[in-house]
Amino acid sequence: KTKVALMLRPDSAFFSTLCFNMKHVWSDKFPTAACDGRTIYWNPTFFMSLANQEERVFLMLHETMHAAYLHMDPVRISKRDLSKWRVATDHVINLQLIAAGFTMPTGENKGLADDKFIGMSAEQIYDLLPEEDYSSSMDDLIVSEETSDVALQELRNDVQNMVLQAHIQSKMAGDKPGSIPGGLEILIKSLLTPKLPA
Repeated sequence: KTKVALMLRPDSAFFSTLCFNMKHVWSDKFPTAACDGRTIYWNPTFFMSLANQEERVFLMLHETMHAAYLHMDPVRISKRDLSKWRVATDHVINLQLIAAGFTMPTGENKGLADDKFIGMSAEQIYDLLPEEDYSSSMDDLIVSEETSDVALQELRNDVQNMVLQAHIQSKMAGDKPGSIPGGLEILIKSLLTPKLPA
């Protein structure tokens, strides 16, 4: 029902395609939700505790965007504290989804979305966050223990193909300009027009 609700929104072909390219699994292993780049894991009790379908759509897209931005790439995370990194990435995603007109959960499930971080990358936000305990972050990023160059490149290729497919579907559906978040527009442009070595 949540997927259908997303599909019925105007100018949502990009988000819908991203979401439907992910595998969705119910799991009690995680208290809320988690994403490993290819699969989203949902705690059924938490998912159904959200106030309404709009909040469930927001959460579904939130996890999908973690994959689209490759927030679980261990090379990108580098030596950063994972809990603090999750907080930074949550700000990025939530601000972009709010700007796109989606409804963020409220109350105890309210996400992070400080306006002072609008337009910033996760790396930039991470550097601006104070040093404190961030262990209470809402969801989990599953960082692969497989660190071989081949495995990581396969993950990156899978995600990039997913983003490009969503871009194509968005154009075919006639989504209005600006319906794709700016950060992903930049990624798409770089994939479509790669810089050749001099």
